[in-house]
This record gives sequence, structure tokens and C-alpha cells, in this order.
Amino acid sequence: MQIGMNDHHELVHIKQARFNERYICPECSQSLIIKISQNGRPFFAHYHHSQYLCGESKNHELGKTQIFQWANQRGWTPQLEVYLPAIKQRPDILLRVNNKQIALEYQCSPLSLAKIKARNRGYQIQGISVRWILGPRYQRKLYFNKIAQFTQQYQNRLYLYFWDSTTCRLVYRNDFATCSFNANWGSIWKKIRHQTNYLQRRRLVSNSLINFAYQNGRIASCCPLFVHDIQKRWPVMQQPIMKWRLQTLLMMEKWPIGKQVTLKYWQQWLFNQADWLEFPCLDFQTVEQLRLQTINDWQKSLVKSRIIIMDRETVIYHQRPHWFSSIEEKYGEIQRLATRNRQIGSTYDRMMGYERRRKSNG
Repeated sequence: MQIGMNDHHELVHIKQARFNERYICPECSQSLIIKISQNGRPFFAHYHHSQYLCGESKNHELGKTQIFQWANQRGWTPQLEVYLPAIKQRPDILLRVNNKQIALEYQCSPLSLAKIKARNRGYQIQGISVRWILGPRYQRKLYFNKIAQFTQQYQNRLYLYFWDSTTCRLVYRNDFATCSFNANWGSIWKKIRHQTNYLQRRRLVSNSLINFAYQNGRIASCCPLFVHDIQKRWPVMQQPIMKWRLQTLLMMEKWPIGKQVTLKYWQQWLFNQADWLEFPCLDFQTVEQLRLQTINDWQKSLVKSRIIIMDRETVIYHQRPHWFSSIEEKYGEIQRLATRNRQIGSTYDRMMGYERRRKSNG
């Protein structure tokens, strides 16, 4: 440990510690002693007989020290583990940038959504901005819920912040946008084929959505092409967006043709069918915008396919969608459209080449 508390309840960095003074752990209030590492550096340690295991890991201590030095080099007057009595919180680092206080939380261990919310709320009460910086544990694969929990906004873009202890630098990552089932590579036709393969492989596995489709006389993998989620986007739901689209489409098929609802009712109905992720580090408007964009994209697909008709106030269920009768039929249509798309692209390239040559000769 690098930080201890003296008898005056002041936090003391190990570099300012004295061997003849008494120190306790700021987290557990157990007695500390000063030890010297093999490379000659001093550090605080709990007495051997203490059974308390402090949450500070080596990665956390190293990263926190590096971030402190990094912030200090930029003239942001960082302070380590300043205790804020009004909210009973102790940020890893408190600094000031352009007369604005910012708390840096360097997170190496698992943290629940409830605790993130509580800490953010405390800083908000004090008028302090907070930035969550993730350590090595989070640099492996992240599930949607963890991406959402630590998503932050900078210059109108979404990021996760990581600290690279090897290079001692802050890393901004915004590469978490994906399509359903992680099919975010290749052409749109490769994505659709990959998603179709996924649904086909799942047909023998117990799955409520697959079963729901069967109950409606449908095969999920034979769904219309407009259902496929081919646009990379930041994760907003617990489930893949394509599953949400499939579910709402199957539920709509139980409606009578010509059913009419208000636009407000329709959008609320779509909203209620999704298991939305929570974004505790984003403002309310940004989260609403992310969710509304997802709903609007699905609406546009339904309108373009003439499943629904919309105006400013009402939505009408116009016609039922056409499902493929077999997986072979669907693959054939995918292949036909992909071939046509390549031919159109080739014709366009030839036309542009001719136009460039004509201009250069003219």
C-alpha cells in the first residue's frame, strides 16, 4: 500500500511516512507497518497477525501511482485518496482541470451497478465530475452489461477509458459497437448469412424465442431479411437487437390487419419489449437518444417493408411479413441479392472509370 492514515486522521503517502509514527489503514482501520521491498522501495503493510485482506491489489496501487504522476505532469494538482466527509467517499485521485474538480476512479476489481450509481450520485451532490478508468481485469472480453456500466462520453462520442500500465498512458476505446451475435465483419450479405446460421444452429436448443416462433408456425432462421441487424451500434440491450426485432415481429403477427394505435403507444410498446442496459455514467438525454435511435431504425425497416404505415400521430398494422418457407430458399435469395449487388458495383466502377478517363482526355 502507498497510503496510510496517521493519528491526526491525515492521509500520508509512503514517501512522507516516518518510521517512528503510527499509521492505520484508511479502509479497515487496522494497524500498518512500514516495510522495504526487494528493490529498496518502502510500502505500508498490515501486521502479519491481521486477518483483514485489503481490497488494494498490486495492479491498483501501480496504476493509481502512475495516474497520479501522469496528472501531476499536466499541472492538474492531483491529490491521492482525499476523504470527502459530506458523502463519505474517497476517490482514488481528485484533481482540478480548468477550475473544475474531477474524481478519477481506477477500477481493477469487480464492481456492482448499484455501487457505481451510489458513487456517481455522491460526486454529483458535491458538484464533482467523475471518470472511471479501467484496469487490466477489464481489458479482456467485456460483456454488454459491463460495457454499459462504464460507458462515458467525451466530445459527443462514447468511450471506455483504460489505463495501460506498460506505457503509462490513458487509452480511449470506442470499438465496442457491434451487430447481433457479433457478426460485425464482412459485407451485409455475409452478416445476414452468419446471423441466419446462428439461428439455425440454435433451433435444437431450448430457447424461449425459438419456441415462440414455432408456436406461431414460424422458423426463426427463416425470418425476413429486413429483421436482420446489420448496423454496428453501441450495445443498448441485454439481448442481441435481432432477438428483440424477432420477438416484436412475432407478437405483431397476432394483431388483426388494420389495427391502429397512437404513435406514443406504439413506441412505448416497443420500448417495453426490450431489456435495456443501464448507463450510470451517461446523462439521461444521451441514454434516451441511444434507445430511441434503436427503436427508430426498426420502425424504418417496418415502414419500408410495408408492415406498418406511420404518420405523425398513428401507426397502422398494414400487412403481415413474408417469411421464407425453407432455409434453402433464404440462402438462395441472399446469394441472388449478393450477386446482383456485386454486378451493380462492378458496373458503377466501370462507369466511374470511363468518366475519369473522359475528363482526363478532354
